[in-house]
Amino acid sequence: MNTGNRYFGVSVVITKVINGTKSKVNLLMGPCKYDEWLQLGEHFGYLYNKLQFQKWLCPQPGQVI
Repeated sequence: MNTGNRYFGVSVVITKVINGTKSKVNLLMGPCKYDEWLQLGEHFGYLYNKLQFQKWLCPQPGQVI
């Protein structure tokens, strides 16, 4: 049972309440990528390495949060 590749999708559901109206947004998550963080500036590239973001999940590009 614990052998072989595992494939799964992880999503996060954000629930907003504005003036009593609820709305939900599904965000697809995937491995954090260095190039995406580096676009925010060199300091974010440094943080990516220091905090080992390669082990984290991040929202996939092109989604509106």
